[in-house]
Amino acid sequence: MRLERKNLLPALTRVKSALADKTPITQLLCMWFSGKTLSAYNDIIGIEVPLETDFSGGVQGTPLLGLVSNSKAKNVEIVGEGGSCTLKM
Repeated sequence: MRLERKNLLPALTRVKSALADKTPITQLLCMWFSGKTLSAYNDIIGIEVPLETDFSGGVQGTPLLGLVSNSKAKNVEIVGEGGSCTLKM
């Protein structure tokens, strides 16, 4: 599923505050896509925003936000397959 970057970036920015800074628990460093929402949780706060995707799973939040915010691409596609994720811009 293709998303417009202008729709994805605000959602990523909104949940950024709930990403953990440092932790040995990798899941707390991730932004989680459910297919209907995007969320993050750092063991203190959790933030969830609506975002329709075909992808379900977790992606390291800081690198993802950095790639999307610094890209000049108009569209973003996140494809999950076999336990891995591919970001196409």
